[in-house]
Amino acid sequence: MNHGFGMLTLYVSDMEKAKAFYTEFLGMQFLADFSSPTFVLLRPVQGTQIALQPLSELPEGEAKRAGGFEVNLEVEDLDAAWQAWNARGIPVLTEIADMGVGRWFRAKDTEGNMIAIYQMYPQFKQ
Repeated sequence: MNHGFGMLTLYVSDMEKAKAFYTEFLGMQFLADFSSPTFVLLRPVQGTQIALQPLSELPEGEAKRAGGFEVNLEVEDLDAAWQAWNARGIPVLTEIADMGVGRWFRAKDTEGNMIAIYQMYPQFKQ
């Protein structure tokens, strides 16, 4: 199963301050239609989108420290990906959940880095 690099999530202690830095200083576009109080989606002029999330959104048992990140990989069939990750014995941290614009789950790679695997609903794909 192929996984495409879709987004980088940064965990921050101050959502408003971080959002201002990325939009006002770095000039990224705030995508309000895809954002919420606990998820800010930003589009750079070029390249991969960045999401900001508060430390409180980290899964139970994960260190709650600013500066953390999560690689987000997009797949065409989330249910097949879920089965494949579990079949390989890879640490899956969450159940599949709805995120409004798609479905996702969290896991860890072999070095303990957090990875979110997601599939966008067809109406939200660009």
